Amino acid sequence: MSISRTAVVGLLGLILLSIIMILLVALDQFIPGLRVMTIYILIVMTAVFAILAIEDKDLLHAALYLAGSAITLALIYLLLFAIWVAFFQLAIYAGAVTVIIISGISLTTRRGTGEIEEEDVR
Repeated sequence: MSISRTAVVGLLGLILLSIIMILLVALDQFIPGLRVMTIYILIVMTAVFAILAIEDKDLLHAALYLAGSAITLALIYLLLFAIWVAFFQLAIYAGAVTVIIISGISLTTRRGTGEIEEEDVR
């Protein structure tokens, strides 16, 4: 099973932007007004993940991009001091909904691959 180029770029971008976000949140105590810039960056990240979730052909990658979008949205809520909303965003959307979608993807068979499995023969 090979990993697509889009998934690799998306994961590397998520890791890089997560490191940038951690640094910006850490520097927020020393530089006033940095919180607003951090929120703008998170809004852009949320939009990028949402667009990737819509445009990607692979359902598993789309589900992971949807989880990334939910996580960045939870970070926005956290920076706006809506702690409970951020918690439920992470627990329900980034956690439970993503697990349900990935479980549904893993329990179904892919059509159109041209491969015949043993279950199809019976």
